[in-house]
Amino acid sequence: MGWNADRLAVCSSANAGLVAVHQLARDAAPGALHDLDGQAFARLGVDGAAQYLARPDGHVGYRTSGTDLSGLERYLALWLPGA
Repeated sequence: MGWNADRLAVCSSANAGLVAVHQLARDAAPGALHDLDGQAFARLGVDGAAQYLARPDGHVGYRTSGTDLSGLERYLALWLPGA
């Protein structure tokens, strides 16, 4: 299952100025960071799709596998309730 572009856009716009969405891809894709040799995926322990929320201090505040954004949306609502 792929990423839901509409839900990504809503998540990003609902937290505008606080959250930026970036994509890391194995294959070259417009607007994506490329991991053509798989080193970043290997270091992150990602086999398929995954989500990481990195805080400004570099700490990973949230991570999960897959493309379902429900958990991330709940996490953001908990920590950014006014956004």
